[in-house]
This record gives sequence, C-alpha cells and structure tokens, in this order.
Amino acid sequence: MLTAKFWTLAQRLVRGLWLRNGKFYANSTVSDELGRRSSQWVALSGATLDEGKSDYDRLLTERDDDRLPPLGPAPKLADFFNVQRQLLEVSGKRPSSVEKETTYLKHQDEKLGHPRLNKIQQCACEVPTVRATL
Repeated sequence: MLTAKFWTLAQRLVRGLWLRNGKFYANSTVSDELGRRSSQWVALSGATLDEGKSDYDRLLTERDDDRLPPLGPAPKLADFFNVQRQLLEVSGKRPSSVEKETTYLKHQDEKLGHPRLNKIQQCACEVPTVRATL
C-alpha cells in the first residue's frame, strides 16, 4: 500500500495519520484472539484533517480499552487448539489431567473441523449427556 505521511499546510507532521488517494489511514498494532500481535493498516472514515484526527484518537481509545472490532480474519480453531496444547504442557497439571484434556481437544478438533473462531456456535460444541435409566 503506497501511503504518505500527512503534513499540514504549516509543514507539520500529523502523528499517526497517513494519506492515500485522499483518504486517511492509521497504522495500528492489534492483537487477535490468540494474543498474536501484528501491525495493520486501518482505514479512517474522516474526510478532513479534524475528522481524521478524531477517528485516530477513537481508534487508539478503543484499542487501549480492548473494544477494537476485529480487523482481519479470526484465527482458525486448529491454531487455538495448538496454543491450548502448548499451555497444557507447561501448566504443571498432573500427566493424567493433561492427557485427558489433550484427548478432549483432539476429539473436538475432529468433530468441528477447521472453522474460524468467530464461526463456531455453542450448539456445535455441546457434548451430549448420557442418562442412565433405572
């Protein structure tokens, strides 16, 4: 993406704002559901300098408060399971508990496939309960 830093008429640099084809952009570091951080270009809706600055300030506030909407595709379920398995290995739990939880993750992985995390509904994850008849 070819962008240029935005300068005011007084030749002062406006921090955080970039201009491309008459539209303002911000380069922001965001983290996804798995905690991975990446730098992404975010299009701002403002058309003038003041609107662009206010959009940039709003973006920073939302990022700091963890209210930022997802900017890219959500991670896949397999990525989430891999992170969970790594956390289990260093969790300090008993080996039998780690094996049980790893088996559960493997079962859910086979059952659900590889959807993105935002596409999973609660009914897909429910485990049917078996009632003993007396």
